[in-house]
Amino acid sequence: EERRKLEAEYARLVAERKRLEENRGRPDEEGLDIIYDPQTGLEWRLAPDAPASHQEAENWVKSLAPGGGWRMPTQEELKSLYQENAGERNMKPPFKTTGLGVWAAGASGTCFDFKWGKPIQRWNSQGYPVTFMDMRAFAVRKRRSE
Repeated sequence: EERRKLEAEYARLVAERKRLEENRGRPDEEGLDIIYDPQTGLEWRLAPDAPASHQEAENWVKSLAPGGGWRMPTQEELKSLYQENAGERNMKPPFKTTGLGVWAAGASGTCFDFKWGKPIQRWNSQGYPVTFMDMRAFAVRKRRSE
């Protein structure tokens, strides 16, 4: 019984690793890895894992390969990455960041808070202003044909 459980867990882990490797994506126009989410059909680029203001996030997305279709993610797109109790930041693998939230398209101060699993605008769930120290930048686009 115990051996069967261990074998089943091992098979699950092998399948999950294969899925993550397949979804790591192919290099984009700049030769950097992108992450493909087959559930949504979206491709993602993660900015360097460092604090960013909303304006810095917008500027980074605009700096990506012109004509590449990259844009700031919407609240709903960011919500699709949320997975409660998945890693430190409640993001489904292989997404990783040390920030608590990711900036969203829209007015400055609009972001998705991965700690609490909900969108916020200007104020976090404790009533404090959103600061750029906890925020990161992601870019998104529809999957491009091979």
